[in-house]
Amino acid sequence: MTLPATRPLALVTGASSGIGRELAKQFADNGFDLIVAAEDVELDDAVEELRGMGATVAPVSVDLTRPEDVERLAAAVRGAGRPLDAAALNAGVGIGGAFAETDLDRELEIVDLNCRSIVHLAKHVVRDMVARGEGRILITSSIASQAPEPFQAVYAASRPSTRRSRSGSGRSSRTPA
Repeated sequence: MTLPATRPLALVTGASSGIGRELAKQFADNGFDLIVAAEDVELDDAVEELRGMGATVAPVSVDLTRPEDVERLAAAVRGAGRPLDAAALNAGVGIGGAFAETDLDRELEIVDLNCRSIVHLAKHVVRDMVARGEGRILITSSIASQAPEPFQAVYAASRPSTRRSRSGSGRSSRTPA
């Protein structure tokens, strides 16, 4: 998947709806071409909307709870044939319910998506950006990371990790003077 290199390139995860879709629209409005990722069928609608805004868009349907899909997305970025100028790592979900009653496997998938996949994908993106000496990464968090969240225990616990990860990764990816 080689994209023409006339405009800067951005990656947006969770781009099918909500904040991710709005971030993708902002990139398109500001002259970026896009690699957009999500796991649901709404990704097709987002791609059409973004193309209608003039962006070249490469959709990648992935389930970021699966490490092999994170690797597939990283390969798609490298396979674009041009540098990634910006990445918005936004994918995240939660489930509601009393902690004692919610499904453990589903909650572990939430931790995989909201924590592990961000570290996994950011590692690929940061290494490429550091090697080039440029690039920007936005890792979204949630207001849920700031306060107790009844009936959203795992989601609320997983989102602060993105806030802490993003503040540390920016500092630690710079070359020491």
